[in-house]
Formats: sequence, structure tokens, C-alpha cells
Amino acid sequence: MENKHPNKKFMKIAIATALKGFKNNQYPIGAVVVVGNKVLASSYTTLNITGDPSCHAEVNAIRLASKKINTNKKINTGSWAHNLENAWLYSTMESCTMCTSLAIWAGMKGMVYGTDSETFFKANNMSKNNARYIFMHPYDIIKNSNPKLKLYKGFMEKECDELLELYKK
Repeated sequence: MENKHPNKKFMKIAIATALKGFKNNQYPIGAVVVVGNKVLASSYTTLNITGDPSCHAEVNAIRLASKKINTNKKINTGSWAHNLENAWLYSTMESCTMCTSLAIWAGMKGMVYGTDSETFFKANNMSKNNARYIFMHPYDIIKNSNPKLKLYKGFMEKECDELLELYKK
């Protein structure tokens, strides 16, 4: 039986993961990949550790989940798919274009996020003029994608906003 989403238990894990990242001098952003009632993987952003611009929390968590369940399988066209089709992605912050697109390419079922990117920019005294960012919300990407992900935004937003307040102190 599939767990109902969004689920506070999983977002609390994403928040705890973000706090681990913050303690390691990273942006306080955490992500969790869930199938049913089971956490497959969790991670935080590791940009400052790795120097790799793709090491967002969501990408890290999806990579770990894919390795854990070995997502290689043939699909009906005879090609290989890397598939997390029953998985949900929880993130403490609105997923960027790269992370949302990755969730789609992985065939995930849905995404749940806490705070939005505008809150992140405000917390860091950033604006669209001084940020390196593609300003496209996940729902804009999803409406033009196949498969369509389910999207829940603003889930446990207050708790996720508090993570960003930690970073600017």
C-alpha cells in the first residue's frame, strides 16, 4: 500500500538532513527519496564540499536512490530506462530547473517541497539580478513534461523557512 503524500515524517527527515548539511558549512537544503513508506535515500546540498555545481540535495538523493535499487531496466522500446517510477522526492526548498527535470527523467511519481526559491533569495540578500539561477518554477516544467509529476508546494513551509534563517546568521 502506498503512503499518502505529502507526509510530515518524510519532510522532517529532509529538514534533519538539511541541518546536517548546515553543520558541514553547506546551504541548509535537504532532500529525501521515498517509495511507499520507505526512505530510499536522503542527502543535503554538497556544492561547497565538492565544487560540483550539480550537487544539489535533490540530485544527490536521486543518485543515491538509483544506486540503491539499481534502476536500470529495459522498457517496451528495447532501450534502457533509469526509473524511480514509484518514488516521491521531498525537498526543503523548491526544486530548481535541473532538479525538477531530473525527477521527470527518473520517472518519479511526485515532488513535495517546503519553502520557495524567492524566500531563499531574500534570506541571502540576493535578487534575480545577482543570482545565477533559471527562474522557472517546477509546475511550469511539469506542465510541459511527460510523465507528469504530482506536485505539492509549501508543505511545512514555516519549518523549511526557518532553515534559511539559520544560514544568514
